[in-house]
Amino acid sequence: MTHDDRTERSDDPTPGAGSHLPAYIPVLLYHAVNDFSRPGLADFTTAPAMFARHVERLAGYVARGWTPMLAADLSAALRGARSMPARPFAVTFDDGYDDNAAALAALVDVGISSTIYVTASYVGQPGYLNAAQLRSLAAEPLVEVGAHSVRHRRLDELARTNIIGELRGSRAYLAEITGTDIASVAYPHGNHDARVLDEVRNAGYSSGAAVKNALSRPGDDPLAFARWTVLAHHTADDVAAVMDGHAPVVGDGERLQTRVYRHVRRLRTRASSLVGGAR
Repeated sequence: MTHDDRTERSDDPTPGAGSHLPAYIPVLLYHAVNDFSRPGLADFTTAPAMFARHVERLAGYVARGWTPMLAADLSAALRGARSMPARPFAVTFDDGYDDNAAALAALVDVGISSTIYVTASYVGQPGYLNAAQLRSLAAEPLVEVGAHSVRHRRLDELARTNIIGELRGSRAYLAEITGTDIASVAYPHGNHDARVLDEVRNAGYSSGAAVKNALSRPGDDPLAFARWTVLAHHTADDVAAVMDGHAPVVGDGERLQTRVYRHVRRLRTRASSLVGGAR
């Protein structure tokens, strides 16, 4: 679960300073919420007791006038299709772990909306949400179910036909399970390129989440807005610091480092397929 892209730092922690638009938009990215972590997920597993403290702190921001948003609504505001609140933020979850059900319920209890991006092929597997749980979540107005591809592959390494299959297949499958339109997608590992964004539009998505480990902002790409990854060691104070703007703010365009890293990954994938084909 490697995540790319960091940009400039915010020097103004006050949303909307000198403007009707916020200076930045915190979008938090969680994975598992559990006292135990599966192999390879230790850094991305938040303890439930710690998550409860995060929720308590976020509820304080709501009490002070901050507005939680679903991913689809945030993207609509970024493209100007709806108004942008003065102090927006969003909470998201990737992969679709079964422990997320309780985490989402805790957010609902304090009036905080959230979006969960589900990997279609994981549905019903041990440790992941099943179809009945997804239907229940989709029926909750404060929860949005989004797609996270079919097999959790790095989409920018795939041929276009495979990108199409991952995007359209996951959207159709989750729509069938939940009985709702799946408007939002998050890119596995945050990896995407122009081809991926083209096929996201063609597949009918209106919202897309990248990673970038940065704060989003007005003008960010509604099909690839920035998120900040919450890791196992992050405390409620760390989350509050992000809410207060003490994190990088996404810039314009794609960083050179991201393009170089993508090129290296593609070369490795190509070399691996050649070696496999020669056996």
